[in-house]
Amino acid sequence: IVATIIIPEGYVMEELPKSGNYRLPENAGNLRFLTQQKGNQIQVISKVTINHQNFSPESYTTIKEFFAIIVESHNHQIVLKKM
Repeated sequence: IVATIIIPEGYVMEELPKSGNYRLPENAGNLRFLTQQKGNQIQVISKVTINHQNFSPESYTTIKEFFAIIVESHNHQIVLKKM
């Protein structure tokens, strides 16, 4: 997912979600979440990679936590403030 948001005139960015990289053990998967501001534009990049097709029942808790991190990352809000 790549999104570019243009900040309207009269507004400033007050809060931007933190960027981060999250990995599953044994390189089974990866989340790369990047947010950055360039002038009046905010860019959000989210890339999820799953490298294994099958997971053992023992890894269920880890996989569940990984997907919870993905959902949490995508639910963060960008806060704009009117000048």
